[in-house]
Amino acid sequence: MRTYRTAAGLLVIITGLASGPPDLTAPVDLGSDDLYVRLCGLHETSRARLTPKPHRVGMPRIRASWPYLGDAQRIAEKWLRDYERGCAHRAVCELLSVTGHAPDGDAAVLVDLHDRATQATSGQQLA
Repeated sequence: MRTYRTAAGLLVIITGLASGPPDLTAPVDLGSDDLYVRLCGLHETSRARLTPKPHRVGMPRIRASWPYLGDAQRIAEKWLRDYERGCAHRAVCELLSVTGHAPDGDAAVLVDLHDRATQATSGQQLA
């Protein structure tokens, strides 16, 4: 089990459990965000944000709708460049503790991807 601090609370990754649709009892009991719980149920998966929420790096919502046609493509590309610049020195979460057995196989690959993408061990300010 790996525990992380986020800008809004805690994130826990538990490996070694049987796969399948997630049991949403624990996230509800822990007071998880309603949208997070709904999306987990809808997609039958657990979710972890890999990049900061735009408002946490000073970005407004993107003002272009997908698919990006005409001017919307230029607007979206500029927004993405600005967002990436805002995220450059920010972490999504900070690794607090690791307990139990280390994951192996695909689980180890996913945990490593998560930690690198979120900059969990970078010491950077949380966003």
